[in-house]
Amino acid sequence: MSRNKLAGIIVVCTIVIVVAIVLVVLKPWEGPASTQTYTLTTAVNPPGTGSVSPSGGQYESGVQVTVTATPASGYTFDYWSGSASETSPTISITMNDDYSITANFAAAPVDRHDLTISSTEGGSVTIPGEGTFTYDAGTVVDLVAEAEEGYQFVNWTGDVGTIDDVNDATTTVTINGEYTITANFVVTINITAQVETVDDPDNILGGAINVGDIITGTYTYNPATTDSNALPTVGDYRHTSSPCGITVNAGGFVFQTDPGNVDFLVEIVNDHGTTARDNYLLRSYNNLPLANGALVEHIAWQLDDPTATAISSEALPTTPPILTHWESTFGLTLRGHDPDDPMGSDYFVRAHVTAVE
Repeated sequence: MSRNKLAGIIVVCTIVIVVAIVLVVLKPWEGPASTQTYTLTTAVNPPGTGSVSPSGGQYESGVQVTVTATPASGYTFDYWSGSASETSPTISITMNDDYSITANFAAAPVDRHDLTISSTEGGSVTIPGEGTFTYDAGTVVDLVAEAEEGYQFVNWTGDVGTIDDVNDATTTVTINGEYTITANFVVTINITAQVETVDDPDNILGGAINVGDIITGTYTYNPATTDSNALPTVGDYRHTSSPCGITVNAGGFVFQTDPGNVDFLVEIVNDHGTTARDNYLLRSYNNLPLANGALVEHIAWQLDDPTATAISSEALPTTPPILTHWESTFGLTLRGHDPDDPMGSDYFVRAHVTAVE
């Protein structure tokens, strides 16, 4: 065998050996190596109280999965159970095995708040009552205030931001915090009087009011109003908001305190002056014009007692005056003028009050 032929055989054999080694190592007939996968399974307890994202699936070995539990409305996340025990709603899991985890939720604590209800003299709150009541946050509570005879409901005061209508005795309040509210009442007194004097030289009233006519009216004041007079024998109780004021119906006209600009005084005088005397005075300074446009300068009623025995205090009373204890020298008076002739004559009506209730 020639040397060249032997060398060729050696080369071929070497190539065969190398190829064989490569085939043994790579094993191309087995295909690519398979990757290990694992399963993540999730659940929610109790059902419907929340959700888990992702909800589960197949993951390659070594993959890190971030899982988040989200509570439904009214619930809060509590803890993980199963293959996890953390208390944080978001956890990370490295997938090196099959895992089954459960997100556990609990009912969220409900905020509860106190509603404290009271009333002023002259009425009460019948629904839900008076005192302190505790409600879940967001509860809509019915409110009903009822006035006693001789009184009128005015409004709700205090923490009234969520009261549906503060001027309505029957309304609701939505509980969003700690609230204290008060139902306020005012005294309402009805009067009946007989006209004694009519002075209307310019015929502003058109002859509608005549001597002997019976007229009626109502006056309203707040018994909780503060005395603005420093004298110990005089109580001045000035009212500046509706429904306080006076209304008199006479001859088809309505003489009325302006509800949008109330300036209504109730003055109680007890044992005042060098010669002690008592007085009971009402005066409305801001009034609506009459239906014919005539202005109303004042509506007033004054009672006098020179014996100083009609009342025993300058405090604002909550009951009508007892007419037999008083003299009616000045009586109930209505005064005004024609707005187109301010320099002309005024009209003036005086009446004797015969009944109050």
